[in-house]
Amino acid sequence: MKRQLWVMMIIVGAWAVSVRGQVAVESFRKSKLNADTSQSLGLQFDYLSGNSEILMLKPTYRIDFMTPVGQSFVVANLQYGNRSGVNSVNQGLIHWRVMQPWSEHTFGELFFQKEYNDFRLISDRMLFGLSYRYVWADLLDNMGVRLATGVGIMNERETENRVATTEHLRLSTYVAIVLAESDMTFTSATYVQPSLVDINDFRVLSDNQFTFQLRPNVSFRCSAVVSYDNSPAPGVKTLDLSVSNGIALNF
Repeated sequence: MKRQLWVMMIIVGAWAVSVRGQVAVESFRKSKLNADTSQSLGLQFDYLSGNSEILMLKPTYRIDFMTPVGQSFVVANLQYGNRSGVNSVNQGLIHWRVMQPWSEHTFGELFFQKEYNDFRLISDRMLFGLSYRYVWADLLDNMGVRLATGVGIMNERETENRVATTEHLRLSTYVAIVLAESDMTFTSATYVQPSLVDINDFRVLSDNQFTFQLRPNVSFRCSAVVSYDNSPAPGVKTLDLSVSNGIALNF
């Protein structure tokens, strides 16, 4: 049964990359919350196609810690790329999230994110919001599968191409599934973020990641992210694909 689930997950991942599929956080989550402070440092190699064709190097840092209201983590990364023979730092992000368990299966979450992304001509993007998360543990725990759904609301302020600034109130919904077996984990999450002000403005993200545990504190990651924005900045394509491979160190 578990082997059949793995086959299904691989098919789902391939399907998600082949269709129209913002920063995803599902791959950053831990299966169990605890009071320990932990850190990780990762290094990824990315290939992007769509608006440009670029090879990139992306270091990522993450720290987990407790706050008075619940478990929290902060993720920060920079992305170094080479475009037309010119080296540059063309993407940066910091994401902070606090998770408050309400019961064994339900969680309230508070999050803040700030980023820029030259690849999509986003000079500055800042958002904050609240979300409700439900983990369907009783149904799938005995098969090593974690299924979660969430719904939230967020305020987004975005400056495109250093000129136009827009602000939207968005609904943020997602479905995520994690399949873990031995030293291998597959994570797949699909996010839909429609504007509550303009029904013609929506975004969809499909994030799929395989993680292979090489050592107790060392893992290898392969990921593919497809993002679709039906109302991007002028001159920016609606669809982008990011393929990444990298090593992560946990300490």
